Amino acid sequence: MTTDTSERGLERLICTALTGAPCEPGVPANRVQERPTSYAAGWICGAAEDYDREYCVDLAQLAAFLGATQPRVCEALDLGADGPTRRKFLARLQGEISKRGTIDVLRHGLKHGPHHIDLFYGTPSPGNAKAAELHAANRFSVTRQLRYSRDETQRALDLGLFINGLPVATFELKNSLTKQTVEDAVLQYQRDRDPREKLFEFGRCVVHFAVDDHEVRFCTHLKGKGSWFLPFNLGWNDGAGNPPNPNGLKTDYLWKRILTRAGLTDILENYAQVVETKDEKTGRKKAVQIWPRFHQLDVVRRLLADAQAKGAGRRYLIQHSAGSGKSNSIAWLAHQLIGLREGRGDGVRLDHRRHRPAHPRPADPRHDQAVRAGGRHGRARRALGRPAEVHRRRQEDHHLHGAEVPVHPRRDRERAPRAALRHHHRRGAFEPGRAHFGGAVDGAVNSGRRRGRRDAGGQDQPADGGQEAAAQRQLLRLHRHAQEQDAGDLRRARSRSPTAR
Repeated sequence: MTTDTSERGLERLICTALTGAPCEPGVPANRVQERPTSYAAGWICGAAEDYDREYCVDLAQLAAFLGATQPRVCEALDLGADGPTRRKFLARLQGEISKRGTIDVLRHGLKHGPHHIDLFYGTPSPGNAKAAELHAANRFSVTRQLRYSRDETQRALDLGLFINGLPVATFELKNSLTKQTVEDAVLQYQRDRDPREKLFEFGRCVVHFAVDDHEVRFCTHLKGKGSWFLPFNLGWNDGAGNPPNPNGLKTDYLWKRILTRAGLTDILENYAQVVETKDEKTGRKKAVQIWPRFHQLDVVRRLLADAQAKGAGRRYLIQHSAGSGKSNSIAWLAHQLIGLREGRGDGVRLDHRRHRPAHPRPADPRHDQAVRAGGRHGRARRALGRPAEVHRRRQEDHHLHGAEVPVHPRRDRERAPRAALRHHHRRGAFEPGRAHFGGAVDGAVNSGRRRGRRDAGGQDQPADGGQEAAAQRQLLRLHRHAQEQDAGDLRRARSRSPTAR
């Protein structure tokens, strides 16, 4: 059997891994159909002819999703006929995405006339059968040779990824065996992909991937020659790139591990975001779309898995280089630690004293989602650098809901090594060779207040708006409180010293 070393062969390989079929363009079998009981990573094949270039949606997938989850809304929108009702809804959808971005529209849906339309159902709470059913109805589709251009050139992308008909990612593929690399894919985005095209406007696609058989790079905002691509590689031998893969391509982790239904849902719920920054000099505001780099995604997921398996109170040392996104990694971790559960989601909280379950009770889906970072009174203990046993002997057990985490008694604070705390204040908890942040993890797990909305199954779900900002504010409060405590200790030490008298 001859191996296909062309870009088309790489397209088939990715589509087969995602859907279980090569998704050949123009094949009638690619038409919208029910997902089989057994299928690869949970994706289905889309058809290029179903893509509406004017409104940037896959009409067939959108109609199938709404018909399965919100049949009355689908009937009212008349998506099966090209009439004024459908065009009015599609124009509304396009306008909301242009204003708010695809991430926000997927998370919160949109209002159209008398209808509230949900366009994505997130990860369900354990035990919520209705939410699990709706989540399973999400349609993750991949389309080959996606013709996106609205002019006569009919330019096409190698791959387009959609969730319920809305575009979330694009691919340009290259193969080193044909003398083209990831650099050529980046140049193709910069030179040939017009940022004025509707599909490439800011916030519409969450990420754009440039991929070959050795490396992966991504960009969140195409700006012609100014498009900035960052690496999305595993790293190898303490350097860049990817390690050899005895079972396939070096880059197959992207579609086998990252872009699964669960993996992409996790990123859209907990990592991807659009943030607004303000220039202090000019006062101008600028929106930036964020997609996690692989090392950020990897460290947060590994810490969450370890804390869930072993309980709170452990210490970790994370090495990050300058400019690698430490602040985002800390915020993403703190945001998700609040809703972490021990073991296998059996409704048992993490006990920060002895690494054992506290307050066993029946599973309650309403308590399994993170909402806000920070306690009710905005206070947190200074935990870095102190022996865990000191805290465990004296710390009282606190309930997860709205519990105020007390500051350490003075005798405990005096036992904490000052050098470690000073390093934490000056260089940050993630700085290599400096301070651990086990105490910060412990505090985040055992603090926080739940505020949410109801999901389709009648259970509480987190209020997504402002979560990341709340996490950042809580981390700032932790940092300031530790500084105040250290300054107080220093003043008391000086007042007791003979030289001060």
